[in-house]
Amino acid sequence: MNRAPDNLIVPKAIDLATEADFTLGDLRFRPALRQVQAAGRCESVEPRVMQVLVALMRSRGVVSRDQLIDLCWGGRLVGDDAINSCMAKVRGLAALSSPPAFEIETVPRVGYRLRPKAGVALEAAPLALAAADAPAAAKRRFARSGAIAAAVLALIAAAAAVVGLWPRPQKHWEVVESHQPFISTPDLERYPNFSPDGTMIAYVRGKNIWTQHIFIQLMRGGDPLELTPDGTNAFSPKFSPDGTSVAYVGFQEKRPCKIFLAQIPSGPSREIGHCRRSELTMLSWDRGGHALFYYDKFNTGQFLHIVRYDIDTGTTTEVTRSGEHGSTSDYDPSASPDGKSLLFFRYLQGDRLQIVLLTLKNGAERVLADGDADKYAAWSQDSSTVFVVRNQGSDSSLWDYPVSGAAPSRITSNSRPMEELASGPDGLLAFQLKDQAKELAVASPAAAQTSRTLDASGFDACAFDYAADGTLALIANKGEAQVVAVGVPGSMREIMSIKGNMACGIRWSPDETKLAIVSGDDSGFRVSIVDRAGMPVTQVDYPTKNVGSFEWTADGKGLLQARLDDRGWRIWRADLLPEHIAVPVSSYGWKWFHGYKGMMFAMRSDAPGIWRIDGRAKRLTAYPSVDRFWAWTVAADKILYVDLTHPGQRSIAAQPIAGGPQTIAGYANDMDFYSPIAVNPKDGQITYSRDLRDDPDIGWIRLARR
Repeated sequence: MNRAPDNLIVPKAIDLATEADFTLGDLRFRPALRQVQAAGRCESVEPRVMQVLVALMRSRGVVSRDQLIDLCWGGRLVGDDAINSCMAKVRGLAALSSPPAFEIETVPRVGYRLRPKAGVALEAAPLALAAADAPAAAKRRFARSGAIAAAVLALIAAAAAVVGLWPRPQKHWEVVESHQPFISTPDLERYPNFSPDGTMIAYVRGKNIWTQHIFIQLMRGGDPLELTPDGTNAFSPKFSPDGTSVAYVGFQEKRPCKIFLAQIPSGPSREIGHCRRSELTMLSWDRGGHALFYYDKFNTGQFLHIVRYDIDTGTTTEVTRSGEHGSTSDYDPSASPDGKSLLFFRYLQGDRLQIVLLTLKNGAERVLADGDADKYAAWSQDSSTVFVVRNQGSDSSLWDYPVSGAAPSRITSNSRPMEELASGPDGLLAFQLKDQAKELAVASPAAAQTSRTLDASGFDACAFDYAADGTLALIANKGEAQVVAVGVPGSMREIMSIKGNMACGIRWSPDETKLAIVSGDDSGFRVSIVDRAGMPVTQVDYPTKNVGSFEWTADGKGLLQARLDDRGWRIWRADLLPEHIAVPVSSYGWKWFHGYKGMMFAMRSDAPGIWRIDGRAKRLTAYPSVDRFWAWTVAADKILYVDLTHPGQRSIAAQPIAGGPQTIAGYANDMDFYSPIAVNPKDGQITYSRDLRDDPDIGWIRLARR
C-alpha cells in the first residue's frame, strides 16, 4: 500500500518581508523592517533574532531547536552557542518594556516557549510546525494518491532533466586550497590586496604600526619588493584596476593623511590627494580607475563619512552623511567589482556595528549584516556575495552573505583570528592572521629603557583602576566572556564574570569599599555596583546604547554618566536610589570625562583636547584627538595622556593642572594601541597594557562554489 510520509508538509523558512506587524504589551514589532517600537523610540533587530521571535509568537506552544533551525537558519548545521546567543537577544527585547512584556521559557530537552506576562495578549496565527497540524482532508488526499503522485513526480523529473527546468541544488562556497600563513616574518604583516590578475599580493610590513612600508610579493614565491620610500608610514595598499600602480595612504600624527600612487614594479611615489581632516583612512578604487573611495571628516567633529575623490579633477564629494549628534560613523568602503554598489561599515550609537550596501546610482542603502562580531568584509569577484569574518570569542569564522538577501552561511572556521579580508580572481581570498598576547606593564623613565612587567597573568585588560592602597581592579577578556579581577599586581584573583562585552569600564568608589562596573548587551548599558568580593549591591540601568564615560560622585552616593540625547552629549548625575533619578550637571558637548579632587576634566565629542569644565570651560591641552579618548587620565595634579607625535615612540605627556610647561612622565613604546592608562597612587607608577606578542601574518585561501 502506498502511503504519504508524515512529514510531507514542511514548514517554510520565515520570510520577514511577508510577516505582519504585531504587538506585545507596550512593544510593537515590525518584522518586515526589523524594528521594535518601545517607549517612543525605535530599535533595529537582527534578522535572525526577529525570525526566532516570530517563530515563537506564531507557535502558541513549545518550539524545538530543530524546528527553529529549519525556520530561522534554513536547516543548516547550527551549534548550541548560536541558538543560545540568539535566544538571549530575544529575551533582551522583552526588557525594552517595563515590566517586561513576555518571557522565554526553556523546556529542558524539548525547546522554547514564549509566555506573555499577565495582561498581555498574544495575537499571532499558529505556525504549522509538522504534518500533524495539516488539515485532515489534505492528509487523506495525499494518502489516497500516493502512488499516482510518485509516478507524476517521476515523469516531471524526467521531463525537467531534458529541458533543464528541474531546480538544481543551491551551491555553497567551499575551501579548495589553503596557505596559512603565506607571508610570515618577525615583522608585522597587514592589509593584503591582490593584483587584478591574481599574480601578486601587496601588503604592509613593519617593526610596529608606526614604521610600516608597502611590499609586493609574487604569488608563485620569491623575494618581496619594497614599494614605498623611507620615512613614509604607509597603510591600505590597493592595486589600480589595470594593475599598473598601487595607491596607498601616508600617515602622520596630528596631520591629515595623504594619498600616494606608486608605479609597478618600481618608480617614485607621487602624492595625488589628501584627507580633509582624518589622520588615517582606507582606500578603494572605483571600477574605472579614475576615482578613489575613502573615509574622512568633513567637519571638526569626530564622525567619519565616505567620500569619493576624482583623481583627474581633484574633486571630492560626500557619498554618505553620518554623525548626526554623534550617532554614526561610516568607514572602510569597498566598491563592488561590477561598479554598482559600495560596501562600508557603519558604527551606530553605542558602538553597534552594521555592514551597509549602497547603490551608487541612486544612493539607496540596505543593511546587509547587523552584529558587532562581523567586522571585516570583501566582495566576491562576481559581486554576488560579500565574504564576512565573524570573530566571537575564540571562534573565528568566514561567512557567505549573498547580496540577494538570502540567509548567510558559514564557509569555514580558523584557529587564528582573521582580519582585513581581500578578494581576488578565481576565488582567491587573503586575510590578516592575528597572533597577539598582552600583559600589564609599567611605563619606563627613559625612551631606550625596557618597560617593566607589572602582572604576567595574561590578562587582556580593557579597563583598570587603582585604590589608594595600590589595590588594582580590572576587567579583562577571557575566551568568550569578561572577568573582573582584584588584588595586588602579580597576585590577582577573579571575583566575578560579566556577560555583556559592549562596554568596558571599572571605578573604585570614593571610600574604596565598592566597585562600579559597566557592562552591556543589545538592550542597553548598566552599571553594576559590587563589593570587594564581587557580591552585588545595586544596579543602575541605562535603556540606551548612547553612553560615554562614567564616574562616582565625590560623596559616593551616585554616578556621573555621559549620555546622548536629541541635542547632543552631556553629563548626568544618577543617585543610587531605587528610582535612580537623573539630572544634568553639564552643558552639551561633553562625552568623556574624569573627576579629580572635586574638579571635572572632559573632552568634547567633536574636538580634540582636554578641558576643565567645573565652572567656565577652559582648555588645558590640545591633545589627544577624539579618536583616542581612552588614552588619558588625571593624577598627581597633572593631566596625563599618550603622545604619539614622534614616529615609533609612545610617551606619556604630563600637563600640570595649575599651568606650566608640559613634561614627559614615562615611555611606553610597546603599548597596545587601545590601552587605557592609570596611575598607582601608592608609588606614582603609570600602568598600561602592552603587546607581549603582536605578530600578524598574511594567509590566503581559494574558494569555489560546489
